[in-house]
Amino acid sequence: MQRRVAIVAGGTARAPGTTQGRGAGSSGSEMAGAGAPIGNAPPRQQQQQQQQQRHSRTRGVGRGGGVRPAAAGGRTARAGQRPPAQPPAAPPPLAPAVAEPGGGGSATTDSVAESGGGGRDVYISELMASNQGAVQLPADAGGGGRGGGGGGGGGSPDWVELHNWGGDAVALQGWKLRLLDDDESGDSSGSSSSNGSSSRGRNTTWPFPADSSIAPDGYLVVYASGKNASGNGTSGSAAAPPPPPPLHASFKLPAEGGVVLQLVAPDGAVVSSVQLPRQYANVSFGVPAAAATAAAGVKRDPAASAQLTYLAAPTPGAGNAAPLATGPLIISLSRPTGPSRPPAGSDLPVNITLRPNLNPVDGGGVSLAYAVNWGPEQELAAPQVGQAGPGGELVFTAAIPAAAFKAGDMVRWRARAADTAGYRSAFPRPPPSAGAAAAEEWPAAVAAAAAGTAQGGQEPEPEPHYYGTAIAPPEDQIITPDVPILEWFSPDADAATTVDGARGQVLVYGSTLYDNVAARRRGVTALAWPKPKLKFSLPQQDFKYSDTEPEVSEFGLQSFWYELGERSYMKEPLALQFMREAGVIAPHSFHVHVRLNGGFYGLFAFVEVLDDTYLRRHGLPPSGPLFKSVSGELSNLRWDLPLKEYPSFWEKENREDVAADWEALRNFSRGLAGGGPLPRSQLVVQSVNLPSMINNMAAQTLVNNMDRCTKNFFMYLHPHTREWYMLPWDMDGSFGQDNGLGGKTGLDNYCVLACEQWNSPLYCDSEHPQDLSRVTPWGTVSVKLNDNAYQGAAVRKPSTPAGRRSRGLLQEAAAAEPAAPEEPGAPSSSTSAGTSTSGASTSLEARRARRRADDTAAQAGINKSPMYAAGPNITKFPPPRGWDNPDRVTLTETSPNGPAGTYNHLYDAILDTNATRAMYLRRLRTLADRFLASGRIAQMANETYSRIKPLADLDAKKWNSGTSIDRGYKQITTEFLPVRTDQLLGSLYGPTGRRPLLPASQERAQVAVAVEPLLGEVAPPAPAVTLRLRNNGTDAVDLSGWQLRPAGAGAAGANLTLPAGTVVAPSSSLLATTDLDTARELQRRAEAAAAAGGAGAAAGSSAAEPYVQLQRAPGLAGGAKAAESGPAGSVGGSAGKWELVEPSGAAADAGAGAGAAVGAGAAVGGVTVMQQTKK
Repeated sequence: MQRRVAIVAGGTARAPGTTQGRGAGSSGSEMAGAGAPIGNAPPRQQQQQQQQQRHSRTRGVGRGGGVRPAAAGGRTARAGQRPPAQPPAAPPPLAPAVAEPGGGGSATTDSVAESGGGGRDVYISELMASNQGAVQLPADAGGGGRGGGGGGGGGSPDWVELHNWGGDAVALQGWKLRLLDDDESGDSSGSSSSNGSSSRGRNTTWPFPADSSIAPDGYLVVYASGKNASGNGTSGSAAAPPPPPPLHASFKLPAEGGVVLQLVAPDGAVVSSVQLPRQYANVSFGVPAAAATAAAGVKRDPAASAQLTYLAAPTPGAGNAAPLATGPLIISLSRPTGPSRPPAGSDLPVNITLRPNLNPVDGGGVSLAYAVNWGPEQELAAPQVGQAGPGGELVFTAAIPAAAFKAGDMVRWRARAADTAGYRSAFPRPPPSAGAAAAEEWPAAVAAAAAGTAQGGQEPEPEPHYYGTAIAPPEDQIITPDVPILEWFSPDADAATTVDGARGQVLVYGSTLYDNVAARRRGVTALAWPKPKLKFSLPQQDFKYSDTEPEVSEFGLQSFWYELGERSYMKEPLALQFMREAGVIAPHSFHVHVRLNGGFYGLFAFVEVLDDTYLRRHGLPPSGPLFKSVSGELSNLRWDLPLKEYPSFWEKENREDVAADWEALRNFSRGLAGGGPLPRSQLVVQSVNLPSMINNMAAQTLVNNMDRCTKNFFMYLHPHTREWYMLPWDMDGSFGQDNGLGGKTGLDNYCVLACEQWNSPLYCDSEHPQDLSRVTPWGTVSVKLNDNAYQGAAVRKPSTPAGRRSRGLLQEAAAAEPAAPEEPGAPSSSTSAGTSTSGASTSLEARRARRRADDTAAQAGINKSPMYAAGPNITKFPPPRGWDNPDRVTLTETSPNGPAGTYNHLYDAILDTNATRAMYLRRLRTLADRFLASGRIAQMANETYSRIKPLADLDAKKWNSGTSIDRGYKQITTEFLPVRTDQLLGSLYGPTGRRPLLPASQERAQVAVAVEPLLGEVAPPAPAVTLRLRNNGTDAVDLSGWQLRPAGAGAAGANLTLPAGTVVAPSSSLLATTDLDTARELQRRAEAAAAAGGAGAAAGSSAAEPYVQLQRAPGLAGGAKAAESGPAGSVGGSAGKWELVEPSGAAADAGAGAGAAVGAGAAVGGVTVMQQTKK
């Protein structure tokens, strides 16, 4: 039975001149090392004692002393001590001084002594790069890893153990762990990998915190979680300081290997280096203990064996175990350099690179097993070629004969090897069809380690069984070289396209084969489509879709079976391309030509999935909770959803075991109804990342995505800034109109692009819900709700009986609720909400409305289609409720159910608040000018159409849809874009339209923004740049992409950029900062000074000022930290004068209230910003 090791934080390690520290639970006085509490000593003595205390700790999990893995027999071993029955181990053999790291599976130690101590006595003794539950953190110690989601408590992140085998403690200030790709660290094998490795382009250095140290004969565990958490800011009293938290490095260890991990001394010397081969799940890799090796009876040839190998049990923080009895290390399988898709008609050579593990390699025992498509395995002997490489590498090769495959076939392979003691190995893991051979090649201990995670409630992760490729298809089947091909091979495509899906799929993209992939059908309404939407999840390997973007572990395929209006095959990718250009945090999406089992399957679009990788790519720490809205009505941030029902209507994408996250989402929803400590108008400013939200809302409105109010978005809470983000998802409702090309909107559809409810920039507020009795130019129409209209997570995951019961009660309440009274002057509804109507109202008003629309169309002479005429001739504008009282409290009211409840409560709060509504409408105007008036979106559509048309025509024929891309393309370019441009910029919502919501285009002369210090002469508390930007004008000002620079610095000094969506409301201000914590502290001081009437009070300061996180230019010294490092770091302070610079490079005028107006390029307002230093 696989034993799981629990890591407990706390405790100390001994240092010279101190007594041995105790384990977890040590008291504060014991941790201090001195007899009396530090707080009782004189100041100078306190300082000395604190310094001694810091250097007497071993940093790591509990700084070393608190690492308490369960030892064999249920005993506990402390860091800095070995299990009682095991004698101290000798250090690894010293190698000559190294200029390059050692070979795979080896460890090298620089023999040059460190001046002033035994720093060269520290080496990397053990690590685990595929921790799937074998070593777990306690719930309160911080997680972040494969077993624990993106963060929070608990979890099972990968880890690295250091051992100091010398007699002196070693202070680790200035030391670093560095993770490099093999080719960046001296490996010159030159082979091209075909294993889907996610380690390419990695070069990461993580410095140890300044107070880190490792005791003599002590152990230090660092978690390779990617969180970059050092715990330097731990609070506590001097008399009883808390146990230091675990260390988390800024990188993760790749289970696929192919990297070098180095321990680097302060002088830059590489003290210890480990080159990782592929790692097994829950198996550690390290220096085996000699005594344990002998006791286990494992045969190991000292002259030929690697210094590091796979170990029989993980022992973080204690002496290492015996080695696993495995064969040679299989470093890689690769094809020699050639085309990414090999042609038919030629043999297919495959190289196998090995290194000795426990014993010399048996040259006659190396072979290549291969299979074509879903046929049986064949075996080829693989003789050695050439001499051993500099790291002991041995290369063997076998050629798969050309006669075995044809164009379009899938060819997969795996390696088998043996050593002179008879130990065997295989890579990847043999498939179930390998039978008895798998037991020899995949040791029972390895299989047990992976299966053992199930004992802790965590299923083992599936693994790929092969590497491989797909043979290039015939030229006439490529169709167009402008769209990349995704090859999909499935043993049972029918099973793979169900809701439950199936594993065992194979994908080939570019030069990489991805084996044992899981596929399933996704969506809600899309579940009934003949052509499915799909989702693919990859096991222990990542999908490389771009040379410049991070690889992903899962992705979706958009099928384009249904689009609102004519089918265009482009609405979602086009919308997401626009959103990314507009600076919205949005997924990547692009068209792919999908082939199934060697034949054409269809034109799809790759869509990036929102997960930890996605968050990191956008600078958002994955340790923050991420929720997906999946209900049609109950996940719209309504306040009255019971807490226990949240999991039924929201999906939690990470931190699954952190129950408090649901409370955070519930509290935010209640705050939007006025039920929090802040009024609504202040909540949306202080608890929402406004630039991101404003930008997202504006972009969604521009493309008129009608399916965004109640679902198809994610909510994310930043763990450091505590700001909420709304992240877009599933944009196939964009560019929507529910009629055919040139046709008139039907009364049984949504009247999109023709009616106020869905056209309005105020869509998704309480007056413009997604489903409701529609007021059309032809009368009032109600939407029918049935029992299946709104479903939550139960669509593809079993919901709790409580969740089903709650949903039923809400639907019953909707049906029983009396119809809301009509607004004054509104046409009467023919039926109450929740029922259907067979046709338009026959009222005189409806007939007159239709006649006016037709008459206007005839008079326009531009486009006489009733669809075009209906848009500008809307006869009903619902009066807003709440603009006069944005801080109204609705907790005493039941949230509307049924169609009337299908609005978004966050949208409603932002649009009710005058300042944030003005900010949003200004940003919408900027985007409309930049993308609609300029023709940029039309240009994107033209380029997309030319690229995909041949595949779209073939797709329509394949799926018998009877739909031509031409009609959808024309509808976007000749109907939607002209109509939407006129609506937003012209006759309807433009500044001279019948409902003037959008402002006029922003002219440079209108930008009257002053740059002010936050606190006059009061010294700020930290070395960060924090400035107030005050808009002295009467119009909101869009500063997206503008920069702040020291006055007189010129273009080279413009290093602080305002993010997309940064808008300053009229006669208002915002705080631009490099450190949000600093800005909040400065604002708190300003408010206190204002309350006291002090001279340091900033004029006009407001508790509801928005914060904007400044973005530093790449490469700037001390720039923003990595995503997991907490709030963005800061450099240099902000002494001197600052000026605001528009994207063109010209400095803006300060405007009224900031002194005399200044010309382009001059400092704004002559404001001196004080140097900010930490107190």
